[in-house]
Amino acid sequence: MSNKKRTEKEATEDRLHRLSTLLIELCGKTQSEIARLAGISRQNLNSFLTGRIPRAISEDKKLILLDTLGVRFGRLKAGAPHQWVVKDPAVMIAALFDLHLKVVDVTRTDDTDYKMVVTDDYSTKEITIGIKRPLKASPYEPLSVELITKLSKEMSHA
Repeated sequence: MSNKKRTEKEATEDRLHRLSTLLIELCGKTQSEIARLAGISRQNLNSFLTGRIPRAISEDKKLILLDTLGVRFGRLKAGAPHQWVVKDPAVMIAALFDLHLKVVDVTRTDDTDYKMVVTDDYSTKEITIGIKRPLKASPYEPLSVELITKLSKEMSHA
């Protein structure tokens, strides 16, 4: 029994590492900036994210880290402003998948910005995420309403 619990705990830790890494990339801030905002040393944050030192940060600091990244109780915070910088659309889709979010609507607000409305598996509240596209040329497929819609549909059928 304890082996199964340990495995579940490891799976939860792996998911937490992955989600934190995805959200740090999407928020457009460096690990140093996130560490400062969450009150964690950059070295401990990096050790936690890579899984090198499983207990690099305490359980309380993990909750503060997630809150800093816009997540509370395993869900994207409703009512909080969310602004993602999307370099690779696959990273955005992976974060949506990990957070159990479904895309309700995507609209273009200007040349590089979009507004995405999502909902999760647990409530009908809609959450708006502002999406910015870096101005530099990107090696990834250009972001578009069609691409976000297509990727989110593929994700929901996976």
